[in-house]
Amino acid sequence: MKQFKYLGAAMLLALVACKTNAVSSVTWKADGKIANNAGQQKQLLITGVYDSLDYEGMTFLAGFKIAKDGTNYPQLVSADESLTNIKYWDMEKIPSDIFVYQKAVHMADMDGSVYKLEKGQWQLAATTFPPESQVVYSDNNTDIILCYPASPLKNVIRESGCKSLENKWKLDFVWITQQPKLCGNQLFVLEELESSSVLKKVDIKTGKVVFSEEIRKRADDICSL
Repeated sequence: MKQFKYLGAAMLLALVACKTNAVSSVTWKADGKIANNAGQQKQLLITGVYDSLDYEGMTFLAGFKIAKDGTNYPQLVSADESLTNIKYWDMEKIPSDIFVYQKAVHMADMDGSVYKLEKGQWQLAATTFPPESQVVYSDNNTDIILCYPASPLKNVIRESGCKSLENKWKLDFVWITQQPKLCGNQLFVLEELESSSVLKKVDIKTGKVVFSEEIRKRADDICSL
């Protein structure tokens, strides 16, 4: 098992984490404290929590376990609404995103390997994603839209953009920190150029850009642009 500097990784992933699933009956904090609507609370055995998914009465969380020697290990945790059924999984690599595809919970790690939760265990799936991919839309069945950032390092070149698995479209553009987001029934993306940025609104069925405008301002929520 590899060790990681959890704080830096968690802060980086928290900038881009985004979920489209229903509001959870379990709330959580970055330090691993969770609570339900009945007022019950529990301290999980992880910290640096940076991502979550709510599906079929379960909340899945990504964070880090700190060993007695100070080594940090990435972990996934699931908890039910009563906070009595809690399960932990040690992960070899840092999870980039947790999402639902084909009516099952999946996880993609930072390198792009995808795992499916089957019978309580994470099984390697046949599909792979670009590094650091984030699922910005899921119909919980046949379609997901995933977006993947360019590297902030000038000496590292890799693909960047978004694509739909079901509708087979792909949109190439550079983004690093401003993750694309589903706003209403359109995907808003911000192409990051050297001197400015271009806001594009994309039809999620066809992948066609239906609106494009150069902007010079920045917003915490891309949907407000």
